[in-house]
Amino acid sequence: MIRTVLLASAVTFLSACADAPTTTSNPPAATATTSAASEGKIVTYKGITYSFERIAEKPIAYVQASTNSSKYTVADVEALTRQQTGCRAKLDAGVLGALSGFGPDADLSIVNYRGKPFRWSLALSC
Repeated sequence: MIRTVLLASAVTFLSACADAPTTTSNPPAATATTSAASEGKIVTYKGITYSFERIAEKPIAYVQASTNSSKYTVADVEALTRQQTGCRAKLDAGVLGALSGFGPDADLSIVNYRGKPFRWSLALSC
């Protein structure tokens, strides 16, 4: 009972301290600049179609498979990015990178976001 009261008090306190969300009718100018400066296209690598986007102002590329049904790996995504950019590419796996067994042969097709293939971020070294 005491734990429940303490937990409820902590949640109430933290929610009161949080900033109220703000709404704007116009999107920030930075968003428009980033969208205009990106290079997006549809490419095929090893029989799988991908959405590929390179951000011109930053050493970043994004890759997303078109379907969940085909297996693709870290090595495939990095090789595809290297083929499209001419740069070395390193997958930014985030938390997945800390897991043991997550390497070049890891199957990325099992990672989904809202039922769609995940959009992977890759750091470029040109």
